Amino acid sequence: MNHKKGMMKGEMMQQKMGETQFNDANLNKAYMHYIMINKALVKSQPKKAQMMSKMLVDILNNYGKASESLVAANKLAESDNLENQRKIFAELTISMEPLFKDNITKGKVYKNF
Repeated sequence: MNHKKGMMKGEMMQQKMGETQFNDANLNKAYMHYIMINKALVKSQPKKAQMMSKMLVDILNNYGKASESLVAANKLAESDNLENQRKIFAELTISMEPLFKDNITKGKVYKNF
């Protein structure tokens, strides 16, 4: 995982959607939803972030190897407060970083600080 200084603390981004792939289809979906949650939070769209978080919960349940991420995603799905969601997103990022880092097969994930 490449580290890059810049934007929101704990935010992981890719340059173009689809360039990054993981060794599990559920992780590919989880990453896509993670990015959509991030974008919703940047655009101050708490309802969209909440909806994407609910979808992420389902994906992480199917993956079955992400208990810490599942807890954070559930908290995010239950909140409709933007500031609270942004704090929880930082927790989600911390818990998902090893999943993404250890299972990437193509592309790069950048972590912005």
